[in-house]
Amino acid sequence: MSTSLDGFFEGLNHDITWHHVDEEVKTFAIDQLRQSDTILFGRRTYQLFEDFWPRAAEDPTTSKDDLEIANLINNMNKIVFSKTLQSVEEKKNWKNVRLVREVNPEEINRWKQQPGKDLTLEATI
Repeated sequence: MSTSLDGFFEGLNHDITWHHVDEEVKTFAIDQLRQSDTILFGRRTYQLFEDFWPRAAEDPTTSKDDLEIANLINNMNKIVFSKTLQSVEEKKNWKNVRLVREVNPEEINRWKQQPGKDLTLEATI
């Protein structure tokens, strides 16, 4: 998640036009994703990612960095916390998805103790 120095995240109607994704941000994202094997999502962020990244993986105009981000995200474990989604589904470029209805801190702590890479949290406020 990104915020401005004064704590601003989004404006009216979820406006985040202030957020500029440049090469430095993409390099950071790639490095962070390479260190992770699971992304934890809330519903809104999950739906944004699910809509964008599978298509980016197949778009011939996708930049090299965005293609790497897409491939990393699309193939890693994705856990979606939502009480409102009825289901989540895997697709060709969207694998390893699981829906969890309740946040259980003890279960999350068990996940953190499992062998493997880091857990990454993607959140939209």
